[in-house]
Amino acid sequence: QAGLSRALGAFVIGSILGTTTEAHHIEKLMAPIKNLFGAIFFVSVGMMADEDVYITFAWMKHIACAESGRAW
Repeated sequence: QAGLSRALGAFVIGSILGTTTEAHHIEKLMAPIKNLFGAIFFVSVGMMADEDVYITFAWMKHIACAESGRAW
């Protein structure tokens, strides 16, 4: 054991693999996992949203839309 964190090890290995000739193939293999983690992240952030804040500041949305000429 080198005494380094797993995150640093993953970064180093990713940097090394990114410079290989197989980098494009590895990227294709990892794309579904990347998309899955992205979806999990945005769903979890959306679930943390407080609806009361949206209702409280709805007037800001109306003003912004009216000034831009767009319907919401």
